[in-house]
Amino acid sequence: MTRLEILAELEKTRFAIAKNASGMRENLDVGKKIQSSVARHAYWWIGGAAILGFVLSGRGGGKSTKPIPAKRASKKSKPTEKDEIPEVIKKTTALTALVAGFKILLPILKPLITNYANKALIQMASRSARRD
Repeated sequence: MTRLEILAELEKTRFAIAKNASGMRENLDVGKKIQSSVARHAYWWIGGAAILGFVLSGRGGGKSTKPIPAKRASKKSKPTEKDEIPEVIKKTTALTALVAGFKILLPILKPLITNYANKALIQMASRSARRD
């Protein structure tokens, strides 16, 4: 092989490697794949998100829970160390209050969240329409 043939072969090899590397970069770009999938199949993504939200909201028909009545101390006995509320119960009560507050705020915040999601979807659809 002459020097020119070797250089030509080297240039072809470099071009093939560069082409394979750029193809690999495109295959590994997950963000871009998700964006294109959402743009092509927006209704499927919206439907899937709605179903996931329905399932996660707990409205899927799960078991109802009844509160367990707490034992009351007799009126005659004096409070002892055993009658004091343990730290775990205090933390559980705080968590229960937080969840109850969230349940109260959810119906109030739901229209705001829905309105924000609608605006975002309209913007996404308008950007998608401009690209086409």
